[in-house]
Amino acid sequence: MKKVDIVRETFPFEDGFFQLITFSEVLEHLPIESVYPVLQEIYRVLEKSGKIIVSSPNQAAILNRIHLLRGKSILELPVTLEYAGGTYGHIRLYTPEEFVMLASAVGFEVRKITCNDNYLKHVKSDSLIKNIVYKIFLWLGRVYRPGVLNFGDTWFALCEKNN
Repeated sequence: MKKVDIVRETFPFEDGFFQLITFSEVLEHLPIESVYPVLQEIYRVLEKSGKIIVSSPNQAAILNRIHLLRGKSILELPVTLEYAGGTYGHIRLYTPEEFVMLASAVGFEVRKITCNDNYLKHVKSDSLIKNIVYKIFLWLGRVYRPGVLNFGDTWFALCEKNN
């Protein structure tokens, strides 16, 4: 196993080294100015037609929208986490559509992107109105997916290296 600070270092692998990379729950922790360089570095170390599986919390999740409507932030201020070796908590969340733009700009072809709604399926409220609203958003997310209404709490993408 090799450790690398993906924000400050290039990957210690030759071009086209990997067939598959998983990049799960990392994107939202990267400083914004590091997103493109990190994705470009992943692109570099993937072989021709190599794949990357990416997941990240969904900025457009219904619970985030509810927080915003209530005047609350969906993120804490980006402070370093000492217990995690000085890494950052969530700095910025991305919608599935934003990730498609990011990945495409680097050269990836997004083969599939989807959201889960596992969290919403288990939300129980004492309020009948809240429960009805959650059910409506779950239904809308299924009807319009993979379109613009992605209400799930996490998105997943399968991308392929274009050559």
